[in-house]
Formats: sequence, structure tokens, C-alpha cells
Amino acid sequence: MISLLDHQLLHFQMKMLWHQLKLLTILLKMLKHLKSKAVQSKVLFLQKKKFKLSQHFQTEKDFFLCSCLYFKRQSATLHMLSKLLQKAKTKTPLKSSNSSIVLQII
Repeated sequence: MISLLDHQLLHFQMKMLWHQLKLLTILLKMLKHLKSKAVQSKVLFLQKKKFKLSQHFQTEKDFFLCSCLYFKRQSATLHMLSKLLQKAKTKTPLKSSNSSIVLQII
């Protein structure tokens, strides 16, 4: 036969086990939540890094294209001025050394 004291002790132990079970389920939920937060944090970090790299790449690409276009324009200008200089040399005979065309590159 179970005495009253044993019954109370058993009831107390059951309550303790129930509270421990509740605590463990809460901790498990918190662990899942923290795990998902860590994954989200890592994903956000990688997205920011990717955005930063793509932004840097776009800046470098734009700079290269601008430099390339500037070089092409300068090259075309130099080529045109060179042809003008050759035409001027062939049209005018060299009578004096004072007349010359100045080629200036900007």
C-alpha cells in the first residue's frame, strides 16, 4: 500500500518531470529558432557580399569601357591629325623651315 507521503512524493516527482519536459521543449524550440536565425544571418551576409562584389565589378566595367572609348576617340583624332599633317606636307613644298603644323594631343 502506498502511504500518503509516498503518494505526495510521487506526485511531486511527476510535476518535476512535467516541468522538465516543458523546459526541454521550450529549449528545443529556441534552438531551432536560433539555428534558423544563424542560417538567415549567413545568407544575408553572403547576399551583401555578392551585392558589394557585383557593384565593384560594375564600377570597374564602366571605368574600363569609358577608358576604352576615350582611347578610341584619342586614337581616331591622332590618326585624323596625322593624315592632315601628311596632306599638308605633300601639298606645300618645303620652301622655308618656318612653316610647320603643330600637332597637339589633348
